[in-house]
Amino acid sequence: MKVYEKVRIYIEKQGLKQVTVAQRAGMSNVTFNAILNGKRTLYADDLRAICLALNVSPELFIEFPGGHSEADGQAEKGDEKMSAESAAKAVALMGAYLEKQLASEPKKLWENTFICHQLDKRAGGGTFTVAEHLRGMVYSMLSAGIVWERVKDHIDEATGQMTKVDEAFHDFDPDALLQDDPERLRDEVKRLGCASQYTMKQMTALVKVNIPKLLSWQKQYGSIDGFYREAETLTALVKRLSDPSSPQKLSQMGEALTAEYLKNVGYDLAKPDRHLRRILGSEILGCSQSKVVPIYETFDVVASIADKLHWPAAKVDYILWSYCATGYGEICTADKPKCDCCVIKDFCKR
Repeated sequence: MKVYEKVRIYIEKQGLKQVTVAQRAGMSNVTFNAILNGKRTLYADDLRAICLALNVSPELFIEFPGGHSEADGQAEKGDEKMSAESAAKAVALMGAYLEKQLASEPKKLWENTFICHQLDKRAGGGTFTVAEHLRGMVYSMLSAGIVWERVKDHIDEATGQMTKVDEAFHDFDPDALLQDDPERLRDEVKRLGCASQYTMKQMTALVKVNIPKLLSWQKQYGSIDGFYREAETLTALVKRLSDPSSPQKLSQMGEALTAEYLKNVGYDLAKPDRHLRRILGSEILGCSQSKVVPIYETFDVVASIADKLHWPAAKVDYILWSYCATGYGEICTADKPKCDCCVIKDFCKR
């Protein structure tokens, strides 16, 4: 029996109303009903919220594979930690390799990235304006569907910002953007060589949907981050901003682009893109039982590695991505991996 089925049966046996449990768990009744009927994935954060609402332990609904005892489960958890330790050693080796490999292109080093600067700003107590949130969102949108190597000439080494993009978007003045034509913005992105098949839809979404949403949160909560702080965890925030059933969903922003946007305004988390989900999977670093790590599991795996290394999760993300990406490490690529010169051969499951 699946976990969501056990939760549903427990609620029924206790004579509880689904709408009451949904309210206690901080979910809409539509979302809660979809979870209990298997039409929407039950994520770890969802189960945690439901268990808090029911005042029970998650172990009530989760069995260890093969009927293992709780003690066996603890042993398996220990094995997972060992995987995180091994992955952390591998990531450290990748990082050392990339420092040498990219030394002649300092813009590509972690410490010079826009995201690193943004993490430092937030850690130092800095605040983020609407314009800075819009910059983070647009930079995220531009990362979809293109090889990032194409934008390197637009990056300012001192700040990590894409100055030509900033100029094309009125330095992200929300009032100016609201008056602009999405087609003109699309054409500017094309002129800069940053366009993809998604660009027109993204620019329309930016002007017609996302800017008004950000401005409404700014007005209601005093700042956009004031609204974001209402989420219990960063993964819960990603879900709130990317889940199609959420009224707060940002248009043209799935989980990966939402995570990238949040990193661009200083939040420390991974972007669960195709490179990370593949290299962390069962056939390479073995941090998951899945060949391609599920999106929300990727957040947890990267956070565990970061904890071992005492690095930001965003730095772990960047090292893993760079090791795979065209124009950066180009070692653990999807099509023709350079296994002969890979520095993590001893950790690889291939």
